[in-house]
Amino acid sequence: MENKSNPYLNQSIRSNPPTNMSVKEASFYLGISVRKLRESIARHEVKHVRFGSRIILRKQDLDSFLEGMVA
Repeated sequence: MENKSNPYLNQSIRSNPPTNMSVKEASFYLGISVRKLRESIARHEVKHVRFGSRIILRKQDLDSFLEGMVA
């Protein structure tokens, strides 16, 4: 997955992820599409916080989500 508007965002998010991320940043961090992440949020599989229409995800919650998916 590549961000065409900012080609360095993907590498930056993965090498030095912020504590709190937007859906777009979190999708780059996880290496999945924004759509797939939004589906997981809608199913309450990923912890998140809503501020109006804005969704914030914490790095620690994303890491827990990944750990839960390990087979």
